[in-house]
Amino acid sequence: MNRLAPLTLLVASAASAQVVPWAVETQSIPSAQAGDVAIITTNGGLVVGCDTAQVGAYGWVPFNGMLAQILPTGALRGADARGPYLFVTTSNNGLFAFFDGDAGVEPLNPPSRSVLSAGFVALRQKDDDDFMLAVTRTATVQRWDIHIEDGGVAFTDIDTVTIPGVPGGIAADDRTGNLFLTVPTRGVVMIDAPTGGAATTTFVGSIDSGTFGPGIGGIALLPLKDGGVWVLTTNPQGQTVVVHEFNTIGTSLDFIGAAAIGTPDGGMARAALPMHLDTTLAPLPGFPRGMVVVHDGVSANYKLVSLEAFDQIIPLPDLAYRDAGFDAGDVDAGPGSDGGSDAGLPSDAGQSDGGRRDGGGGGGGIVGPGNGVDPPPGCSCGNPLLVFLPAFLLLWWIRRPRSSWS
Repeated sequence: MNRLAPLTLLVASAASAQVVPWAVETQSIPSAQAGDVAIITTNGGLVVGCDTAQVGAYGWVPFNGMLAQILPTGALRGADARGPYLFVTTSNNGLFAFFDGDAGVEPLNPPSRSVLSAGFVALRQKDDDDFMLAVTRTATVQRWDIHIEDGGVAFTDIDTVTIPGVPGGIAADDRTGNLFLTVPTRGVVMIDAPTGGAATTTFVGSIDSGTFGPGIGGIALLPLKDGGVWVLTTNPQGQTVVVHEFNTIGTSLDFIGAAAIGTPDGGMARAALPMHLDTTLAPLPGFPRGMVVVHDGVSANYKLVSLEAFDQIIPLPDLAYRDAGFDAGDVDAGPGSDGGSDAGLPSDAGQSDGGRRDGGGGGGGIVGPGNGVDPPPGCSCGNPLLVFLPAFLLLWWIRRPRSSWS
């Protein structure tokens, strides 16, 4: 019976989780090897997904999920963005830097540098031109101060920090400079902001607590007005996004809730095997209070969830819109304070004209440099077999002849 336990847990967790509907899903990555994701928040926004096998980065319009641009860097490992700036790491020890300008996403100068064993990447924005950049390297994290001016980027070494395992994701708190990393077999680690001395590494959440699920994938942050932060992680086996809160006066994560990502029409399909995610509080066309983007490892695409819809399932506290530098109007009381669960869906935002990538009134066309890009094959959307497959596997396992068991 011990062999049945993990499979039973998977079926039970997928069936019992609360469901947050996605508003938009992107097209699938042709190689079927979708990886890390980042959100550019300028010029109408761009959701950037990593092809971990072949081409590089794909950029989709948040408003309608249509392909806008391809960045042919080669197979990628990680990505992160702040405002118009995007940094990606490649599978062959490379770090590429980009800027979202009037002509589309273009390389900064120098466009790349070598980072041995580069893994995932996180950006912290300190002001308009100054950032902290962190890149995981097997079981270490390397940090730089970077300055961006006139299309050029300058790096200043900070330090290299040892971490207790190979990470599954990394995220930076812009206000404090703290880094949060997942170690899939152990939990969540926090590295304090650089102070000029030795770095401090703290386990803030253990997988033994049972609140993360049987494994941990990627990580993203939502800043709170009180100075705390919500830590969002993926549970690939349970097909959920798990939420914990890290308070500034504490050194541990408190469990808030978990939700699966489902179809807007209430169908049976779910974002399956979610390994990566990203968040933003920036208002974008169709997502006036920001979004959570969740990777779907089976469809090889990304599900875009409005924070209003998220608020209906896991009530959000007061988020730090103004502290994050965004003018979100009268939303200091939280994204659910004046909006329903459908407030961020494209059907309610059809008149938006928020940027050159906005699909316009009907959300149908590509605007700007995306014209002429051939979209990849359509996504495998709404397939209920993906949901019932674990149950079929469980039934098959139970009915196997006992003589075949070992």
